[in-house]
Amino acid sequence: MIETEQVILAVGRTPATAGLGLDAIGITPDGTGALAVDPRCQVEGQTHVWAAGDVTGTAPYTHGANYQAQVVTHNLLAATGSRTTARSPASFTPIPPWPASECQQSGHAMTAST
Repeated sequence: MIETEQVILAVGRTPATAGLGLDAIGITPDGTGALAVDPRCQVEGQTHVWAAGDVTGTAPYTHGANYQAQVVTHNLLAATGSRTTARSPASFTPIPPWPASECQQSGHAMTAST
């Protein structure tokens, strides 16, 4: 279980970070609105903020966002225990840069359970 005060979820192809109040916690998006993340998807300069998907400006595809979400989840769970060395960096080598038109025609459903 991960305890948090807030989770922000957004969808799109370009980072839409304007109006989220990120400046209040010391985060400044780049000129495109993207957040700089390290290889483990942690927002640079932040110890408790992680990002995945289009907001990172990396691999703006559904499969890229799904992969980043898995990396974030793994690293958050590793950070909550004594296994902090188990954190894993993301590798975008296996993510094919398919055109958006092809991605839109394919996909899959994901479910979450508690």
